[in-house]
Amino acid sequence: MSKKVAVILAGCGVNDGSEIHESSAVLVHLSRAGVQVSDGKSHSIILLYLYNRSSFSISHRWPYAGTAGAITELGCKHVNKQVTEVHVDTKNKLVTNCGFMSNSPLHQIYEGVGEMVRALLKLL
Repeated sequence: MSKKVAVILAGCGVNDGSEIHESSAVLVHLSRAGVQVSDGKSHSIILLYLYNRSSFSISHRWPYAGTAGAITELGCKHVNKQVTEVHVDTKNKLVTNCGFMSNSPLHQIYEGVGEMVRALLKLL
């Protein structure tokens, strides 16, 4: 039986939440992996896809240029990755990808989201 997951999106777009292209890519890559997205009634895994860029819109040059500094100020570790790469925190079962924060072409963002989904599914 395939894994059944719930995908929870936060916010509503460009400056305050889940970006529609990235969100769609998550769903497509889950489907390709044979994962069933839950109807909200029963699921074995919850993918929490929170995305809040407004917290990191610090620089006037480019909206996300201050992200690394802001992450460090929060006491977290910033790890530079290309848009098609992911960072995996196995201890906390957390996989991240920069997505649109990289200012890259859509097809590369899509590939990076796919890598994120595959890496997360390996952790589960």
